Amino acid sequence: MITTRIGLHKTSTYRLLSHFVRIYNKPFNPFTLTKHTFTQNLSTIVLFKSNKRYFSHSIQPTMQNENEENTTKQTANTQPEINPENTPNDAPPGYMCISEGSAKVLYKKQIEVFYNPVQEYNRDLSIAVISDYILSQSQENRKRKGPIRILEALAATGLRSIRYAKELPDPKVIISNDIDQNAVDSIKLNAEYNKIPAEIIIPNQGDASMVMYQNRTPDKQFDVIDIDPYGSPSMFLDSAVQAVVDGGLLCVTATDMAILCGSHAESSWNKYNSIALKGQYCHEAGLRTLLSFIEAQATKYKRYIVPVLTLSIDFYARVFVRVYTSALESKKSASRLSSIYQCIGCETFNLQPLLKVATKDKSIKYNASTLNFSSTNCPHCNKTFRVGGPLWNAPIHSPEVIQRILTRVTEKPSLFNTSKRIIGMLTLANEELQNQPLYYNVSSLCNVLHVTSPSLAVIKSAMITAGFKVSEAHAKPGSIKTDAPPEVLWDIMRCWAKLHPPKQPLPTSPAHFILSKEPTIQADFTLREDLKTSNVARFLPNPSENWGPLTKAGKRGNEILVENDKNEGGQGSSSGGTVVVTPNMFNQNADRREKNQGKNGKKPKRSRVCKAFLNGDCRKKNCADLHELPPDFVMFGTENENNQNNNNNTDPNVTNSEKGK
Repeated sequence: MITTRIGLHKTSTYRLLSHFVRIYNKPFNPFTLTKHTFTQNLSTIVLFKSNKRYFSHSIQPTMQNENEENTTKQTANTQPEINPENTPNDAPPGYMCISEGSAKVLYKKQIEVFYNPVQEYNRDLSIAVISDYILSQSQENRKRKGPIRILEALAATGLRSIRYAKELPDPKVIISNDIDQNAVDSIKLNAEYNKIPAEIIIPNQGDASMVMYQNRTPDKQFDVIDIDPYGSPSMFLDSAVQAVVDGGLLCVTATDMAILCGSHAESSWNKYNSIALKGQYCHEAGLRTLLSFIEAQATKYKRYIVPVLTLSIDFYARVFVRVYTSALESKKSASRLSSIYQCIGCETFNLQPLLKVATKDKSIKYNASTLNFSSTNCPHCNKTFRVGGPLWNAPIHSPEVIQRILTRVTEKPSLFNTSKRIIGMLTLANEELQNQPLYYNVSSLCNVLHVTSPSLAVIKSAMITAGFKVSEAHAKPGSIKTDAPPEVLWDIMRCWAKLHPPKQPLPTSPAHFILSKEPTIQADFTLREDLKTSNVARFLPNPSENWGPLTKAGKRGNEILVENDKNEGGQGSSSGGTVVVTPNMFNQNADRREKNQGKNGKKPKRSRVCKAFLNGDCRKKNCADLHELPPDFVMFGTENENNQNNNNNTDPNVTNSEKGK
C-alpha cells in the first residue's frame, strides 16, 4: 500500500473530510487536525499527529459507480412528468409529498429549496389576516377594480402561494417570485401538481427588490406583499413600501430576533437604524424596532403605516401593517417614535418621544420633545441609564381586525391545524393594553429585589385594587402591561418584600436603594373575583424539543425526515407517495446542539487524543481529552518506530504506559 502525505490548511482538511463523509456515507467525528494522509484506494485518512506518530481511521468505501452517479444527476436535473388524471396523493417516483392545509407539495430529499414545517403557524396566521383584508375591501370601497394582486417575494417551494390560491377568497392573482431557478421550477411543478390554473399563480424568477421596484406605478402595485426571508427583511422594505397600493397590506417576517432583542447593538443599527437594548421587555421592543424601521422607509415617500397585527412567535417576528399615502400624516411620523432610557440596575424604562405635535384650531406645530425626567441617575436604584431606540410607541394591534379573525376561527376551528394556538395568541393580543408600550416581567422584578416571585394573579389583583389597569403580554409568559407609573409598581413590590423579606442586600445593589424607601401606598394582594378568566389556552407548549429554525437550503444537516402516511396510502419516500412531516422530524442537528451546549449536566468530551496519555504521563484527574483509541485505529510513522511498536505489542507483559514510552 502506497501512502501519499499531503500538507493542507486545517480548513481545507475539514472540507476534504466532509467530502469523504458524503462519499463513504459513514458518520465521522474529526480530531484536531494538523496533517492528513490517504492511500491510493482512499481507504485510510490520518486524523491526528503527535510526536511524529500518525493515527488513522480506516473506512471501507461504498461509492456508487459512474453509471449510477450519472443516473442520479440526470434524475435531479429533470422535472417529473405529472399525469393530469393523478390525484394529489400520487407522487412521482423520487419525490415525497408534504401535506399542509389544503396544499400538497412535492419535495426532494436533496435540499435544493428551503422548507420549514415550523412555519405552518406563520402561514395559517397569514391566511387568516389576508382573508380578513380581502373581505373588508368591499366595505372600504376599493378604488382599483379587478382581482386582488398578491406578491410572495421569496416563494421557495411555492407552498405559501399554493395555499393562498386554494384558501383565500376569490378573485386573486398571485405572483410567486424567487431568485433561484430550482425554486421557480418547484413552484411550477407544485402549481401543476395541485391543479391550480396558470392565471392564478404566476411563477417569476427575479430579485425580490427589483420585482417590487419595477411595480411601483399605481397600475402595477400589489394589494398584498408578503416578505418572509431567511434572516433580516431590512433590504426588501424600501421597495416594498413603494410597491404596495394605498391602503394595501404588507406582511413581514424577521427571523433575526437576536439582533432585534439587543444581543448585537451594532448590527441592529446597521440593519434597522436603531439601537436595540437587551432587557426583560426585549421581545416586544424587537417588534417595535421593526415597526419603526418600516415607518422610516415609508415616510421617505410621503407614506405611513398602521399596524394591524404584530406578534413575537417562537424565534421570529411577524408583523402585518397597512400602508397609506398622506403627506400630513407622514410629517407626524417622529411623534410615533421614541428613544428609550433603561436603567442598568433595575431595568426600569422610560420612553421619550422624538417629536411633539400641537394642534390649535387648524394649525399644527411640530416641536422637539423635552426630557420628562430631571436626573441622569435612576430615581429608584440610583444607577445610570442606557439610551436606545428609536422604536415604535403607538399601538401595535388593531382590536377590530383581531376580533373578526377570532370570531371566524372560533366558529370554524377546522380551518387550520394551528387554530388552537391562533385563538390563544390572538386572545392575549386583544386583551393587551394598546396604549402602553413594553411590559414588565414579574420574575425579573423579583430577581432585582431577591424575593420569591408571586403569582401573576396576585400582582394583577394588587394593581387593580390600587386603581390601575393591567393586562398580560403575548410576547412573554409571566409579564404584565400597566398604566401605573414605575413608582407605583416598585411600591407594590416593596409591600411584597415586607411580607416575604429577602436576605440583607449589598449596600451598592439596586435592591438596597429600592427597599430602603418606604412604600407610599399599601398594596392589597387579595385575589379579586372580577379578574377575567377564560378557558382559552394562552401559551401552548412547543410540539417537540428543539423547535426552531433550520439551515439554509443546500446545506448539510437540513434534510427533512419523513414517515409514510399509512392512512393515505403512502408508498414511502424512495418510490414516491404521501408523507407527513411530524414535529420531531425536522431538525437533524438536535444531538449536536445538545452536545455543544453541554445539556444533561455533562461536559462534552473533546474529540482528540491526549498527548500526555500517549506518552504515558497524563496526571490530570479530569482530563477533557480522550484516553483511549478506537480498535480500528492504527499507528504508523517511521519504519523503526513501527517495528518497535509491533515488537512491543507481541509481548503480553508490557503495559500500555510502557508501550507509549
